[in-house]
Amino acid sequence: MSEALGEIGEASVPCLVSWLGKIGENQYKALPTKGFYKKNYPLPRDIAARTVVKVGVPAINYLEKVILESERESVLEAVDAIGHISFYKKVLNSASVLLDTYQACDDDLLLKWKLLRAFQAFPLKEIVTVLEGVIGESPNPALRWEAVRSLGQQSRSTNPEVAKKAHADYHVEVRHMAALFLKSSP
Repeated sequence: MSEALGEIGEASVPCLVSWLGKIGENQYKALPTKGFYKKNYPLPRDIAARTVVKVGVPAINYLEKVILESERESVLEAVDAIGHISFYKKVLNSASVLLDTYQACDDDLLLKWKLLRAFQAFPLKEIVTVLEGVIGESPNPALRWEAVRSLGQQSRSTNPEVAKKAHADYHVEVRHMAALFLKSSP
């Protein structure tokens, strides 16, 4: 069924996005306790988001609307879908929506973590600045290790001071991510 809906394309997206975060029990409810160490972008756990990513770029405008107008559970899954599509299709259109959402989500650590993960698809100066700031200043290890991973996924050299801080982090997961994902500038 998921494959068929993906093949239908954009016409299936309005219905699919109405189900984001509402089907099944496989969505993240809390921050993870361990990092995701693969070099690829993780497939969304939510079944509606997993199906939407099969539609690809035509789904992005619908997903942005969900982020701007829907309840938290749907927003969480829309962020995953946008990150996945943007990473594999090299589309940077959603950067401002995701940045604005990040700046507005204050105490919602799960949303911040998902946004940091999605940022790996956007090698833009503004996003690099956010990722570096999280590595240097966040008290939350899961946010720091996800920022390290996202920065490393952007396939660019990292500011040596930021890399040094990540490699020396007190939390083992942050140091492990840094060892796998961060290169310092020569």
